Amino acid sequence: MTVQTCHPTPFPPYVGKRFLSDGSVQTCEGNTVICHLPEHSVLYRALLDLRAEIQAQPYAYKYAFLPPQSYHMTVFNGVLDSVRDPQQWPADLPLDASLQACTALFAEKLRNFTLPDLPPYRLRPASFGRHLGDGLVLNIAPLDDIENARLRGLRDRLSEHLQMRFAGHEQYPFHITIAYLVQWLTPEEEAHSFALQDAFLGRWQAAQLSVSLGRPEFCVFQDMCFFDRQFYLRSMDHD
Repeated sequence: MTVQTCHPTPFPPYVGKRFLSDGSVQTCEGNTVICHLPEHSVLYRALLDLRAEIQAQPYAYKYAFLPPQSYHMTVFNGVLDSVRDPQQWPADLPLDASLQACTALFAEKLRNFTLPDLPPYRLRPASFGRHLGDGLVLNIAPLDDIENARLRGLRDRLSEHLQMRFAGHEQYPFHITIAYLVQWLTPEEEAHSFALQDAFLGRWQAAQLSVSLGRPEFCVFQDMCFFDRQFYLRSMDHD
């Protein structure tokens, strides 16, 4: 386990972009394709327990906890209105186009997009984020090579269909964000938080359980706390 002992910036990277240092939510508009974590799933209930466990710690104020109803796995990043970079914007839309124009374009395209097969997609908890500035982020991996090929192939098709390809597209880590870090933890706090996360992962892996995610959803959002489903993506075998 690696514990950070120094930090290059006064605050973690998403402070001033998605949250303030006191945990207040900031506007961060965009669109995306996601799978919400089913509230009836074992993983959802387990993450609620982990969330409560960390919220009970004296350093909990250093995290901005997301509403559990927002828990999701991103299938394919859409755009952020605040980021007008050719590498993070559709190639067939001007960089100065409005977010509304982008969302309308994506909606039109995705209504004519079909999934190659029916979900569910099966994944398993694999690790917790350990990069500088990661909050509480659970990395989830496809259950086997077949599931990995399904999800990676879907991302490839969405990238081509929406004319967007992000850096690191092939290595994109599937994950579920539970909380953002808004103030740096001390080395002792970080070690304690990591130990709670590792204990959670050990219990889950010992049980050898997986999670099943349903059909991807095209969503819009005003911030990181609510993802407003516009519609489910269709499959060839299901309207």
